[in-house]
Amino acid sequence: MRVNKRLILFLTALLILAGCIDPYTPDLGKGNDMIVINGRITDKEGYQYIEVSRSSDIYNTTRNPLSGCSIQIEDENQKIFNLAEINEGRYACQMSKEDLVIGRKYRLSVTTPDNKHYQSDFEELLACPPIDSITFEELHKEFSNPDRDVKAVQFYVYTNASGDFAENYMWEMTETWEYHTKYIIGAIYDGKLTPLKVPTDTFNTCYKSGKISEIFTHSTINVTNGRIMKFPLNYVTDETDRLGWTYSLNVRQYSLSQKAFDYFNTIRELSKETGGMYETQPANISGNIHNIDNPDEKVIGMFYASSVTEKRIFVKVYYYHYSIFCSPYGLRGEDLLDFLGTLSKSLYPIYLLFVDFGVFDYAEQECIDCRKYGGTTVKPDYWE
Repeated sequence: MRVNKRLILFLTALLILAGCIDPYTPDLGKGNDMIVINGRITDKEGYQYIEVSRSSDIYNTTRNPLSGCSIQIEDENQKIFNLAEINEGRYACQMSKEDLVIGRKYRLSVTTPDNKHYQSDFEELLACPPIDSITFEELHKEFSNPDRDVKAVQFYVYTNASGDFAENYMWEMTETWEYHTKYIIGAIYDGKLTPLKVPTDTFNTCYKSGKISEIFTHSTINVTNGRIMKFPLNYVTDETDRLGWTYSLNVRQYSLSQKAFDYFNTIRELSKETGGMYETQPANISGNIHNIDNPDEKVIGMFYASSVTEKRIFVKVYYYHYSIFCSPYGLRGEDLLDFLGTLSKSLYPIYLLFVDFGVFDYAEQECIDCRKYGGTTVKPDYWE
């Protein structure tokens, strides 16, 4: 499983500074080159993934993958699954449904190119109940500034975890939203101006997806009936274009062992800290992976086994959001052509908005071509 790079670097610095009380300027170079191993197996048949990298100092934000490792997953019955490197520092193996059994225990072994041997504790694959429902509430937040009026949607999850299920859970979410440009295409410029007979909305509607980076964890240990009721998930505002048309949230619910829960819950707490490195007592994050020849070596990361269930929700609240820079330039005739002539040919074709019969204007291309925002015009198969 991939851990946010900046968070890894932050945790690396915390490991070095553990036990310090007074702020000082640390020698961050001492935290370089720590091994980072993350991965999981789930009860979903198919490929299982492990990532291996090395940490770097806090000023270096580039990924530092470690290639050439020998990696195995072993179950408690001593069945071995060998992983192959599919991308730099990313390893995978395929496991069948028969190999992924609720209640069975698994562990990870990693041998690096310099012949260091790392191994996780055995992790039990715990049962995960289905998600009962995903709900949302519309919120309206007012500020002292009358020009700032934020509308939002808060999501919640409901799950009945009573019975023979895990006591600890984590949720991962992928958001997908439909968004529209403010204008449709009235003419095309590629060195010459070509009006369209009928303005087209070919690039008016796009769909964009992304993974929610925030970590959400919860335990039912202190819940008498084992039910997870209205647990808050992510919060989306109208300050972006996400809620303008249709918004979809796909929620994956993972069962966690106590060790995995403690690990991710600690990361979640640390990721909420925004006051700076010295605002709270540094924490020593401990996963379940160790150097079997040198137990004193600090290892960042976690290997865990999880059952997973998922559910999708669609929301249509129509909180329109158009940036102020979408105002047309107000160019006409020769002024428009002169301006278009200053633009690089690498930008062709340039789309113009329709103003009136035979009259067109320029606006930022993101306001006419939805693909410029990084989305695609291909509607997802699951879209309502």
